[in-house]
Amino acid sequence: RQIQLVYLKTACMLGVKVIYAASLECLVPPSNADERWSAVVKCVKNGTESGSVKGLNNTAQSTLDFKQNKVQRSGYETTTKCNAVEVTQVDCDFVSGVVPAQSKVIARIPFDGLLVAEREWSTTTRSFGFNKTIDQFGLALGLVINLEYDPKDKAQRTTRPRLESGTSVLTSGSVLHQLSDQNVTMEAIAYLKGETHYIAASIFKDSLLSFGAL
Repeated sequence: RQIQLVYLKTACMLGVKVIYAASLECLVPPSNADERWSAVVKCVKNGTESGSVKGLNNTAQSTLDFKQNKVQRSGYETTTKCNAVEVTQVDCDFVSGVVPAQSKVIARIPFDGLLVAEREWSTTTRSFGFNKTIDQFGLALGLVINLEYDPKDKAQRTTRPRLESGTSVLTSGSVLHQLSDQNVTMEAIAYLKGETHYIAASIFKDSLLSFGAL
């Protein structure tokens, strides 16, 4: 959250306009050589036309649910045991400026370039017809730990951030190797230090089950 706030404050200082409780509805192509493409922005469900965040807490439960299995959704073709491809087609209505009658349009924003930052479940990239390759690894669950940080403690103050994943488990002395010796297996682990000691790890399900954690 701290990093997100830094990004948000930096963007605001640079003059970026932030619209809450809104999403991209479609794109409107230019009608002549002097115009630019435009993005039609709509109010999200449970929001308001003014862009208020009221009602967003109603979706809080969805953030606590387990991540969906991508390959169980329609549109995915399995290529190998550990890989699949999401096959999509261009949504002509999306790139032609067709706005559904029920949509609450709150802005139409001209642009020179469009940067999509919707992560893996992006509906925009599907509307553009981009195919995605999915690599499946062992089933792992994310664990986030925040511990109190005492800057007066020299040992804590000198601890450096680190990231370990993959073959790090083979390196003697690595965190993954030490945990593996205790039958705690994971895909990756990261440590950062800010106001707290922040640890994020993806632990394999079988390891959690062996300790009765699930």
